[in-house]
Amino acid sequence: MDHFDGVTPEQRWKNELLREIKNLNNNIRQGVNIFGMKPMEQPEQLELIPEPQPERKGKSNGTKSG
Repeated sequence: MDHFDGVTPEQRWKNELLREIKNLNNNIRQGVNIFGMKPMEQPEQLELIPEPQPERKGKSNGTKSG
């Protein structure tokens, strides 16, 4: 039968960090509401355009012709 070993120090640290982040987010939301500012909208999604590849001329194996 498997037994629960408990929470490791690393897991405890991550949980505390997550709790702090949640508290900060709540404080920011409350501050935004107090000052009457609108919450930030989702940033628009930009489409990535691939860079054009330069045209290759001649031999590409590094040898000289002639």
